Order: sequence, then structure tokens, then C-alpha cells
Amino acid sequence: MKTPLKTSLFACLLSLLPFVKAYSQPAWNTVYTENFNNVSSPDAVPNMYYGCSFAISGSGGNKYLRNSWAVEYCFVLFKLNLDAAYEYRMTWSARSNAPGRNVQFFYHTQAGIGGTDIGATTAINFSSSIFTDIGSEAFDVPQSGEYYIGIRPGLLNTGNVNAKVEFDDFRLERRERTVISFAQSALTVAEGGSLEVCVNASNPDPDGQAFVEVALATDAAPHLSGFTTQTLSFSGGAQTLQSCFTLQTAQPTGGEDDNYTYTLTLQNPTGSFNAGLGSPSTLTLTVLEANPGCPWAGED
Repeated sequence: MKTPLKTSLFACLLSLLPFVKAYSQPAWNTVYTENFNNVSSPDAVPNMYYGCSFAISGSGGNKYLRNSWAVEYCFVLFKLNLDAAYEYRMTWSARSNAPGRNVQFFYHTQAGIGGTDIGATTAINFSSSIFTDIGSEAFDVPQSGEYYIGIRPGLLNTGNVNAKVEFDDFRLERRERTVISFAQSALTVAEGGSLEVCVNASNPDPDGQAFVEVALATDAAPHLSGFTTQTLSFSGGAQTLQSCFTLQTAQPTGGEDDNYTYTLTLQNPTGSFNAGLGSPSTLTLTVLEANPGCPWAGED
């Protein structure tokens, strides 16, 4: 008896399931929202700021980002605590009375400075009667702390002094990312000796790999002249992975009589869940003199 085609096809598809690789990107979670329609007074949102020409003009529920595109350079932003263990994205509900305008998302550690741009300039080609959500690309911060994150007009907005952009809602989301850091911030070794340097990767992708380079940020002489930049990889399903390499120090022949300090640094994190650097991202290595001479040596 022949096996029905539908049954055999279904069985074939099921047989392929063990070879299908799951991809478990962490989900986005909302961590902060603000609805400007609910603002009852100009200072009802104490951590919201607006201003022009990178100077703080005030705080509160001013919904207009810019009222003179050709002359002023204004911004609206929030002061919030961001964690380097996550990547973020923000969404604003906005409308413009002049189609063809565009905006730029940014963040900074200071309120009145241009800051770091997030992704490309975003066009807002919609009428003044419609609020539309516009969102940033995913971004991360170099270290945890207090940041000003917000939105401002793009540099191409010129020639229309009556153009405005109005905002209604703000939403900040985050998701876990892979964070790579040294296992220790300082190590000590005697000259001529060796030691293990280890690097951790937290929240790695169980189905992928992460990579990072360990470079020497200081002069290699006299103990690390043979050092070359190391590339470490991380793979597996553990919550925290560790990758190590052996660092050999030289014993100088010129009678060195001092301890030396070197700095190793992490660079170029890639792969996994948008891998980035955490703290510590530098390691201080102290190489001790192996045979310090007696202070009275050579005296009569």
C-alpha cells in the first residue's frame, strides 16, 4: 500500500526539526513611558528638558521641538539612568506641520551638548493632523550611569522658519545584551613568569558566538615585547562564559631593578546579542623585579 503524499511530506518535515537552529534574541521590555497629554503644568515632568543651541531653556511639558528650523537648533530630552548590560531604543509619537522634515535621536552624559547620534536621520513625512510613532535604532552606552536621551531636528531642516514638530508620547525599551569584560581588573606576576588572563562574557547567545580582542595599550618593553593582540571567542549555553590565554613575561638581561606596570584593554567586541564591553574593560598588569638587589650591595 502506498503512503499518502501528505503523510510522507509531513514526516519528512518533522525529520528536519533537529537540524533547525533556534535563535533566542531577548525580548524588548518597556522601562519608561511619558504621555505629554497628561502633563498638568510646565514642570510636571521634572526629568524632561528642552532648549535651543545646546543650552537648557527649562523643564516640563513643552511639546515643540523647534519653531524656527533655519535659525535655531533645539532639542527635547529625558534624564534617565541607563545600564550598560542592556541595549535600548526609544520611540516618540510625533507630527509635523511641514512634510519633509527630519529628526535625529541622540544621547549624552550632559544635557546641553550635542551628544552621540543614534543611527541615521529619520524622516517625518506626515501631516500635522496625525501623530505617528517614530523609533530609534538599537543603541547602547559605554558604561552605566545617568544619561540625557532625546531627539532633535536633523541638519537638513532649513528654509522653513514656521515648521514645527510636536511630540505626544515617549517610550524607552531595553533588552539584555552580551557584555564582555575582564575577569579581574589587576594582576601581578614576577618577571620571567607567566599567568592566565581571563575574560568573561555574560548573557551570551547559546546558539552563536561572541568575539573580542585583548590588546596592549602601553609600551611592551621590557617584559612584553613578544606580545601580540589576542582574539578570544565565546560559545555555549552557560549564562556566563570565560575565555583565557597564557601571558608569558620576559626576564630582561639588562639588570632591570624596577617594577613595571602595563595596561591590557578589550576592543572590537562582536557577535552574540550585540556584544559590547562592560567593566572592567582594562586590566593593569604589574611585573615585579624577580631578584631585587640588597640596598647595601657594593658598599665597603
